[in-house]
Amino acid sequence: MLKGKRAVHIFLSVMTLMLLALLYRVCFLQCTDQKEYNDRKRDQLRSTVKVEAKRGQICDRRGSILALSTTSPMLWCDPKVVTDPQEETKRLAEVVEINREDVMKRMSSTNLRYSIIKKGLTDTEHDKIIPLISQKKLPGVYIKHERKRVYPKHELFGVQVGFCDNDGKGAFGIERGAEYYLAGIDGWNTVWRDNRRRRFFTLKNMDMIFDPLDGQNIFLTIDEKLQQICQDELAKVAEQYTPQRAGIIMLDPRTGDILAMASWPFFDPNLRSEYKEGVFNNLLLSDPFEPGSIMKPLSGSVALNEGVVNLSSPVFCENGLWITEHGRRLHDDHKLGTVTFKEVIKFSSNIGIAKVAEMLGKEKLYKGLKAFGFGSKVGLKVMEGESSGVLKPYDKWSGYSIQSIPMGQEISVTALQMASAIGTIANRGVRMHPRLVKRLSMPDGSISPEARDFNYFEPVVAQKDVISEKAALDMTDAMVAVTDGDGTGRLVGIPGYKVAGKTGTAQKWDPEIKGFSKKDYVASFAGFVPAYDPKIVCVVIVDCPRGRIYGGTVAAPVFREVCKAALEYLQVPADSETEEEEEEETIQNEVHYAIE
Repeated sequence: MLKGKRAVHIFLSVMTLMLLALLYRVCFLQCTDQKEYNDRKRDQLRSTVKVEAKRGQICDRRGSILALSTTSPMLWCDPKVVTDPQEETKRLAEVVEINREDVMKRMSSTNLRYSIIKKGLTDTEHDKIIPLISQKKLPGVYIKHERKRVYPKHELFGVQVGFCDNDGKGAFGIERGAEYYLAGIDGWNTVWRDNRRRRFFTLKNMDMIFDPLDGQNIFLTIDEKLQQICQDELAKVAEQYTPQRAGIIMLDPRTGDILAMASWPFFDPNLRSEYKEGVFNNLLLSDPFEPGSIMKPLSGSVALNEGVVNLSSPVFCENGLWITEHGRRLHDDHKLGTVTFKEVIKFSSNIGIAKVAEMLGKEKLYKGLKAFGFGSKVGLKVMEGESSGVLKPYDKWSGYSIQSIPMGQEISVTALQMASAIGTIANRGVRMHPRLVKRLSMPDGSISPEARDFNYFEPVVAQKDVISEKAALDMTDAMVAVTDGDGTGRLVGIPGYKVAGKTGTAQKWDPEIKGFSKKDYVASFAGFVPAYDPKIVCVVIVDCPRGRIYGGTVAAPVFREVCKAALEYLQVPADSETEEEEEEETIQNEVHYAIE
């Protein structure tokens, strides 16, 4: 009996002490500074959720959307919440196109809390699966809307616009080069949850929300219609000549605005996983080539500017074969005797331009070509991967260089550099900085202070007086002669317009034989129109055409077709003979055309 009472007393004493300790703890918590405990409670109840900024759009110069962000429904599951993987997989397969075996494995992986079932649900799939989830027939299966980058023009601007990676960041093209402007700044929200992790909202956390700053919209200088014209012609070239690659770049010589930049093979960024790496490289910026004879107007312009020759200066072209003092044999397709310098350009004489370059000298030729922008990057904003090409300093030239470089050998250039240089002749000796961005704007249409710091919106002169106005006009006369009558570029004639241009046919270097290939050529044409009031500069490159190889037969007709369509679209008034007279002359030229 005493033992029982003693046990009760001990129990009551222990309970009393525990209650006293508990009471003390309660009093301590209520009567002392609560800041530390409140902070701990807050940390347990709240979490920070990132609110993604919406990526800016990429548009052409007239506002046509080339790239935009949308949301796409995605199906995912929490395997630890899934009750019956087999039954749920069966139900899913009835409304969604899935791989049953793969989904079954994902739902059964209980060591995971997040497993993607399918991305990019169609509208039909989305509408069918929502009732199943709401009726709790698919426990542990959820729908999430994720950001997706869409390119509505598909192949039309694919190579230039580029694409984003799986994290939504720019990975190639303008998407990568303009990442800073397009991405915006993510915001965040403070989310409060109860002990069951359910969200709730209080007025106290109103100041704990930071709205995202959406990315800026980029408007390019490229015109969708002109881009379409160029790509349509490239598709025809690809079918007719099956080249390795081909490209067309078109710009406004007065402003430097790039109006079109098209390359083949085409690339659709919506389907980038289907392409091999390297297919989407931008040929016109990244891959320099030996230009061949389209370099002659530029070398010749330097000679005219330095007063070494004028258009009437006689040049003896050795009747088509010249053995130089170093023993090199130079050939011409046309066996010319003594002709004027204008005819040297007109008939594309290698011997004639080499002799004029020797009269000019290494140093002046080198400095003149550097002034045209060769050997340096153009510095195109928001576009990465540009090559500077190759123009060696004159003190590193070989004995052959003074003859090779003026006719487009021992020098490599990009199509963009060539377009800029030809544009300098068209613009009376003033080289404009090529630009691809017309303007940047915030989503509401306003211009950000940051964007105002950059001179995106006004044409920029890269270099004045590259050559004199007289030298530029003289070379224009010579380039018009190329496209008139019996010149090498006569197939480029556009009814109603004077065209200034130059054909090019360059042998490609073959590293296997360590010499120039006998079968691989780059056919090209570079020029501007109307010749004496230029609105368009255009360069056409066809790499390794099959069947025909010459610039005058392969590239010149492409120039003619794209510029003819562009002039009509831009409503540029005619400046020469009637269309009937020009068309008759063009037909006669096509019938009697001989190899360049």
